[in-house]
Amino acid sequence: MRALVKDLPEITKRRLRKTLEATGGDIFVFRHSKRGWATVGLVATAVWIWLALVLAEDYRWNTEEKYWVLAVCVAAFPIGSLGLLYWVRWIRSEFQDLTLINPLYLLRLRFHEIGAHVLLQAKDFKSHHSVGSRGEYLHTTFKFVFEDGIETLKVKDAKVAQELLTALARFAEQVPAWFRQGESTSLYSADVLYEFRQQEKELSAAGPPAKVRNLRRVIAPAAGLLVGILVGSVFFYSVDRVNDYHDDERRWTSASSAGTAAAFRLYKAQRPNGRHAVDANVRLNILYQKAVSDYRDAAGLETSQGIEAVIKMLDYARRTGKYNVAVSFYGTNEIPADIERQLSSRYGVTHLIPIHPHFTSQANQERESEVVQRISSAFRQIIPADILQFTKSEAADGEIGFFVSYTIQASGALYYSVKEGQIPVGRRNWYTGITFGWTFQIVVPGEDSYPLEFSLTSEPANEIQFSYSAPSSGLPTQPPPNAVYKAMANSAFDDLTAKVLRELSVENQTSPPAGVTKERVRKPTPRV
Repeated sequence: MRALVKDLPEITKRRLRKTLEATGGDIFVFRHSKRGWATVGLVATAVWIWLALVLAEDYRWNTEEKYWVLAVCVAAFPIGSLGLLYWVRWIRSEFQDLTLINPLYLLRLRFHEIGAHVLLQAKDFKSHHSVGSRGEYLHTTFKFVFEDGIETLKVKDAKVAQELLTALARFAEQVPAWFRQGESTSLYSADVLYEFRQQEKELSAAGPPAKVRNLRRVIAPAAGLLVGILVGSVFFYSVDRVNDYHDDERRWTSASSAGTAAAFRLYKAQRPNGRHAVDANVRLNILYQKAVSDYRDAAGLETSQGIEAVIKMLDYARRTGKYNVAVSFYGTNEIPADIERQLSSRYGVTHLIPIHPHFTSQANQERESEVVQRISSAFRQIIPADILQFTKSEAADGEIGFFVSYTIQASGALYYSVKEGQIPVGRRNWYTGITFGWTFQIVVPGEDSYPLEFSLTSEPANEIQFSYSAPSSGLPTQPPPNAVYKAMANSAFDDLTAKVLRELSVENQTSPPAGVTKERVRKPTPRV
């Protein structure tokens, strides 16, 4: 028989309370409190809420971390929900969670419900003593099989377990004797549900149907689980928003502290829809306005095509975020392969140092990189590298470009080392003179014309001074050929660099390397 506690007559409730208070003798009461586990579940859930909020203050969780947080939320909140449900039922229940055994009944009280089994109607009864690995007593398990269900009882006190076994054996003989002898007083004392049964409810039919009882048992825990999962999901969504907020604030604080264009661009890249995206754009605009102001101050009050070109570059970088300036070189070597033979025939000299090994594509690329480095260095003195950045590369789509085209030709002149000035002409070492023809263009996407364009012809001076590293054995009798031709090429590239920097109104001062040997080569008079 099962029934709701609220359906019991008041006199039955009083008799149950009195019986529970008078434990001992033929009455056994076993309380099954799970408040400890319920408390652990609530504390664990509270700790997780605190930990999740702490973790949310860090940078944005990645996908794996999000799944991990979601999994813990979905697991923790149902546990907390069941723990809270247990405590609520415990506080609101009149009899809590317990088992009462007397000579007539095994009563199982679960908060709002009572299940009653007549001991004499048990179809089977078993008891089992459990011991540990060292033979120590752990508990005794009692299993009662009734027609309408199975009740299992675990007793951890060995003395109580033995007393219950003895009492159950005694009840099996004592109760039938009461019926035979008409011991109505003893029967009434043991039949704590007498008044309830007298309310025209048969023992087998009292209480709700079995399916309803079983469904009721399942509904409360299932509802607790579902509510826990729902609350856990809502909490995850909320804490994920908190994490997003803190990530945005952390990244903005980092960008603001740095105060550089690179930092604000990084914020925009990491938080394209961030709360401070507008602020980042404002700060970038301020930095570019400052760059324009600093550049104009450095250039003076004057204006020129080159100055306006730089202003357009800064404005384009500000509007688009594409601040890289790709410097591209396109060189052509037009020096004849037999230039030494031609010059030897023209000037009647024999010791001509070959020129071609010193103007290969690789050698020119190194000189081109030096030009880019010097331009970048000059601009960095006025404009930070994250406002305008110069790289030696092909211009990508939408990038600002410096396009440099050049041709290398033989000038027809010859040079010799000043140290060989007293040596007869026929015994001197001669070097072929060169000429560079340059075309320079600035391309700013969206502009109909080149903001700046010029052509330039560079020819080494009549006398070139250069430096080279001397070997440890001492100075050679003549400079190495690569030093001479490198000096000629550097002179031409320096000419281009100086022209570009003048046109763009920036300066770059470089110091000659230390620990080098100075040398000069000279162009002879026309009579040679």
